[in-house]
Amino acid sequence: MDQTAAACCTAGHALFLDTRDLTRRHVPFDLAAEGLCLLVVDTRVRHQLGDGAYAERRAGCERGARALGVRALRDVPYAHLSAALDTLAGDPVVQALVRHIVTENHRVEQTVAHLDAGHPVPSAPCSPPDTPPSATTSRSPAPNSTSPSTPPAPPARSAPG
Repeated sequence: MDQTAAACCTAGHALFLDTRDLTRRHVPFDLAAEGLCLLVVDTRVRHQLGDGAYAERRAGCERGARALGVRALRDVPYAHLSAALDTLAGDPVVQALVRHIVTENHRVEQTVAHLDAGHPVPSAPCSPPDTPPSATTSRSPAPNSTSPSTPPAPPARSAPG
């Protein structure tokens, strides 16, 4: 995705990329016109796709999609999230994955609609108001994390001396 953004972005716009079919759409996002800027922070977090955690999350998402009868979790409408979670009641790990994917996709759809309406500055929280904070995600889950929606614990610090 980084390479696509670097190659296809246009000044004053965000790039909405559909990774299913690779269609792209430029969404108005002219912060400079509003006297604002975007701060990008390098957290120095390294992501290891080969460590097994990614494969486990992907497999969990695929199990969830099969159980819900959809091609992919992106096909579960936000309005049907509660029913989907009820269907998956016996598997809390898959429930967390489904909740994360569906709420994250909904948040992106809301953001694109907000930007399309000419509002570059968010007027609402980044997660749906009826979504508990634990349902949103940390972009860098802790090693051996069982839930993608649980933020990593801060590193332990030893006392000086």
